Amino acid sequence: MLKTKTLKKEARRGLLQISDTFEELLPTKIYIRVNSIDTEYFEEDIDAVIQSINNGMPITGIILPKVEHYKNVETVHKIFVSNKDGSLKNSFCVKPIFSK
Repeated sequence: MLKTKTLKKEARRGLLQISDTFEELLPTKIYIRVNSIDTEYFEEDIDAVIQSINNGMPITGIILPKVEHYKNVETVHKIFVSNKDGSLKNSFCVKPIFSK
């Protein structure tokens, strides 16, 4: 479990490092896969994505795994469109991977 936590922290730190130095527009859309909404890692993942966007990285959306209810998608979308500094709009995309 400790190794998993460490790897997930390193992945978030890596995303933030990339976003700090991101300078070019890419001809492709960028999606970040986050952990499932019902895990202990979800909030930190979302914070890292929002910070990366605020750093100027043109993230189009996230991939949300292990979705069991559409309400999860709505909840996550609201997090992004209600971002306190207004930097994210309704065009932000949440791509769910449904599972049961």
